[in-house]
This record gives sequence, C-alpha cells and structure tokens, in this order.
Amino acid sequence: MLENLMSARSRIAASFPCAVEPLVLIPMHYRHPDLASCEDSPRELGPIDPWLAGQSTVTTLKNNYASFTSGSLKGRQDIVVFQHSPKVGAKT
Repeated sequence: MLENLMSARSRIAASFPCAVEPLVLIPMHYRHPDLASCEDSPRELGPIDPWLAGQSTVTTLKNNYASFTSGSLKGRQDIVVFQHSPKVGAKT
C-alpha cells in the first residue's frame, strides 16, 4: 500500500512542472548520500541522479545558495540542484 501511495505521489510530482511551467525548478526531496545514514531518513526516497538523467536542462550549483532575478532567468525551465547546507548533516 505504501508503495502504491509513493508511486501516486511520484506521478503527481512529475506532472507538476508541466502544469505550472516554472522557470526555476528546485528538487528538494531525494536521498542524499551524506544524510542517508540517519535513522529518521525516509526510506522511500531515492537518489536524484536517475531522475536528473531524464531531464534536459539541469544546472548543478557548487554552492548551497543562489540569487535569481528576472534578468538571470533563461526564459525556459531550468532545474537547479544546490549543494546541501553544511549546517545539515547526519547525526553522529
């Protein structure tokens, strides 16, 4: 049942960019290797790389922050992947 719910959520999430057509799409809910060892990490999250491989416009930043202005937007959707914050880490 949980697997069916997650599959439905994935389909809804995948359809969102088509319906809204944002110029910047920032993926947020995926498994990050640095945080995967946390006991409270959601087990149903997967890595982002397989999803990114199917996308055409991906920008991977070297930082965990960015500023966007109307002049900096490319006029087409761009998927922007940030580095995770150094303030967030696996509990030891």
